Amino acid sequence: MTRLLTLLALVLALLASTQLASAQPDRVLDARQALTDGVLAGDADAILGARATLALAAEADGPEAAWATYYGALADYRLAYTFWSADADRAAQHAASGADALADLRRQRGLPDGLAPEAAALQSALLGAQMGLDPSQAMSLGSVSTAAIEEAARLDADNPRVQLIHAQTLLNTPEEWGGDPDRALALLQASTAGFDVSEAGDALAPTWGAGDAYAWLGMAHLMRGEAAEARVAIEAAERLTPNSEFVQFKLKPWLGSVEGETQAP
Repeated sequence: MTRLLTLLALVLALLASTQLASAQPDRVLDARQALTDGVLAGDADAILGARATLALAAEADGPEAAWATYYGALADYRLAYTFWSADADRAAQHAASGADALADLRRQRGLPDGLAPEAAALQSALLGAQMGLDPSQAMSLGSVSTAAIEEAARLDADNPRVQLIHAQTLLNTPEEWGGDPDRALALLQASTAGFDVSEAGDALAPTWGAGDAYAWLGMAHLMRGEAAEARVAIEAAERLTPNSEFVQFKLKPWLGSVEGETQAP
């Protein structure tokens, strides 16, 4: 009887673990959708809730855990910019947490297909956020961020998120230190075009970034004084991300001033 009960317990444990494994992709997908919804709504609490779910999913076994780590870092990226103006210390904590998680992830072997360039690019973006919040870290983090985005571009140069983050780096870096606004503009044009093409493949693979790409394309045009081109890009960004503070409080006022200068006698 004891052996029968032991065998039954083992069978039940195996069934439970199988059910958990089969449910894992759904949990990551649901959390990713909650993250997307929170970003679109500008709801920090929703983003934090998605991040908590992803942290639990990242502790499981299997390739879904690696994607959960990635999306948890993406939540940190969104939270860093959500708290940027209101609570810089909290923003910096999220930027550092996400960057550290991706650094650990990138050291793992056997990552799911397509994850390596995505993780490298997002790590570079999070390091850029850290430097933006605390410029004194530029000396220690700048080379790490540059190496990460260059690795991402080497692995998947046509990835629209890699192109987006590479362009952000080039726009945020002074030209004497390697910044290149013209190349950034070309990358953003390629990125927005890439997002306009439907993506296929692994259901867990990322699809985020189209609104960001159009917003930064608008910024690149504004930096060149190209009001008409900037307006087209900013309007596209606003349709995709209507609650973006970057669009509403930085790009649209800037566009108004550039258009005013263009129309002045």
